[in-house]
Amino acid sequence: MEHPIVLSTCYDTETAKITMAGVLDRPGAMAAIFRCVANAGIQPDLVQTVCPAPGLHEVTLVVADQDVRTAVAALGRARPAIGYTHLGHDTEIGTVALSGAALRARTRIIAQFFESFSRGGIPVELVSATDTRITAVTRRQEAARAARALAMSFGLGRDHINSLSRQSGYRLTEA
Repeated sequence: MEHPIVLSTCYDTETAKITMAGVLDRPGAMAAIFRCVANAGIQPDLVQTVCPAPGLHEVTLVVADQDVRTAVAALGRARPAIGYTHLGHDTEIGTVALSGAALRARTRIIAQFFESFSRGGIPVELVSATDTRITAVTRRQEAARAARALAMSFGLGRDHINSLSRQSGYRLTEA
């Protein structure tokens, strides 16, 4: 079994989520969504699909704040091809990530990630886990506090907390 290595935390408060509800479970629906956002030049950071009822999906995309209007307009025009019943967006979110290696190798790392949020009373709306990064979506005003909670929980110093700024070309800055 690989031994996990935790390197740093990062947060981004320049994000938004777009949710399409009532997407029919049919061949081509997801392809239509991703062709639409690709043609609009949008790069989603996270994607979540849930099935609230048989035959229906709810699809959420996390995108840069600067792209939300373009994405919503493009998805609105593509509604007939996608087949959703409701399109909404939320610009008051932030993302928080823990970076390292072999992070999924031990469930204790993921448990500790969630415990950090829990101890701080910080809500988690979406989560994604890979071997190199665990990312959570929370409320925008909680993102910096969540990054500090993760750094404390994993024994990282303040110099291992970074904030992303799209306005400065994704330059990492100390939180």
